[in-house]
Amino acid sequence: MRICESCKEPFEGRSNKRYCSDTCRQRGKRDRDKVNRDRKAREPRSRLYIVHLSIDVANEFIGRYHRHNKPVPGSVINLGVADETGLLRGVAVIGRPVARKLDNGWTLEVNRVATDGCFNACSALYAASRRIVFELGYRRLITYTLQEESGISMRAVGWKKVAATKPSGLGWHNRPGRVKQQVNSLPKYRWEATPPKKQPFEMVTYPWDMLRRDA
Repeated sequence: MRICESCKEPFEGRSNKRYCSDTCRQRGKRDRDKVNRDRKAREPRSRLYIVHLSIDVANEFIGRYHRHNKPVPGSVINLGVADETGLLRGVAVIGRPVARKLDNGWTLEVNRVATDGCFNACSALYAASRRIVFELGYRRLITYTLQEESGISMRAVGWKKVAATKPSGLGWHNRPGRVKQQVNSLPKYRWEATPPKKQPFEMVTYPWDMLRRDA
């Protein structure tokens, strides 16, 4: 017999099973997320700056910090967020939509967002992506998250959940040059950024000679 880590009730199961049901598993994940949010809220907060990056720098960061996705072969816009010491704390890669039917020339997709856990870095990247893409004249900006992810960073900066998508079929991996990833077989939510209110675009001057990538 094992003890469920969420409801503390005994149950029968494999030796590596931590919860007695999916409900307890989801409750346990919410509890862990709350503990992590509280811990981050107590940490000293850095002032964050949005910077432009090359695809090579962005992919290097993604390879180091992204939880389940791999670097991308190409992009349209690459953004980074750095703190006041010049340390790169997160990146966002924006490119053409992966779904062919959505690739109409007026739509972009946030293909990757990765951070080192810095407080508000993820929200800052989604907010900057939304602002910059619409300022450049595009009419739609989308992204995807796993259904087990909360999406709180996107809700906080003007994104809305618009659809649930099915896992990609086997044909996805039968194309030359496409790297097989386990995440492609998982259900996701599609999010869409709402156009920001019309206002002058604010540029923040950043001391570029301070930018560094070491962790």
